[in-house]
Amino acid sequence: HFMGQSDFLPGIVEADGIVTAAGLLLQMPLCDSDNAVRVGVRPDDLRFDASAVPNAVIVAREFTGMDNLYTVRLSDDTIVRVRRPHTERLESGASVHIAFADDHPLPVFQHGVNIA
Repeated sequence: HFMGQSDFLPGIVEADGIVTAAGLLLQMPLCDSDNAVRVGVRPDDLRFDASAVPNAVIVAREFTGMDNLYTVRLSDDTIVRVRRPHTERLESGASVHIAFADDHPLPVFQHGVNIA
């Protein structure tokens, strides 16, 4: 299936959802006993949360006219991209908190197979 511009977050399925460096994803995929998964995220599936403790650092910002595309390094060194409105401007090196947008289910993969 077409995923477009996507990144993949490693995660562990636990009782409440999938634990990732970007926080808890409230989804319960059917996985095997391994519990290790990868969550497919597009830049619009993530957001900045100014009220939370930082869990990432902005590596780069690309102004695309209508918005800014941020490249961000999470606390586990995973690199993801976050798309935000052009009015929301942060500079490289800024500490930020990344969270899931939580507006739709995300694809979850285990052993290369989509399980969500």
